[in-house]
Amino acid sequence: MFFKKFKENRIRLDMTLEDVSHHLQVDLEIVEKWESGVSMPDLDMMIRLSDLFGMSIDSLLKDHSKETDFSYYTIVREKEEPKSFGKTIALTFYVLSVIGLFTMLILSIMQPMTYSDSQSGLVYTGIKAYCHAYYEFCIAYYGSIVGFVLSSIYLFVPDKIISDFFHKKN
Repeated sequence: MFFKKFKENRIRLDMTLEDVSHHLQVDLEIVEKWESGVSMPDLDMMIRLSDLFGMSIDSLLKDHSKETDFSYYTIVREKEEPKSFGKTIALTFYVLSVIGLFTMLILSIMQPMTYSDSQSGLVYTGIKAYCHAYYEFCIAYYGSIVGFVLSSIYLFVPDKIISDFFHKKN
């Protein structure tokens, strides 16, 4: 394939074999072997030929007429920034709060509880009963809700909106 491209480009530039050998400072016999397909130039000479013909080495060596255009398969990926330490912490709180809330919900379903407030006479069931009966459960429950809400805001609301909210100029 190279020998055909060599000859096409030499003719396109209206050069003789002697012109090419003189320009590249090689013997005429070597240039004749290249054009007849008997031998190939080395890499250094290939670079000089590509400069002479004004084309890439790839174009000199390959038969581009047989290639298939796969440009429609090209996947362009945006550069993804690594997660900041703050986002990692927020993601951790998010996951832990979801696990905590889910666990408390399952507990209240699997072990239903009823709590009667003697002062008001109200009767509570489910998670509310656990919150009234156990102070620690109540702290864990509301802490998980606050953690879930705050980490959700930090993770899912764009940074620009959060920044604009806290840096409003009056």
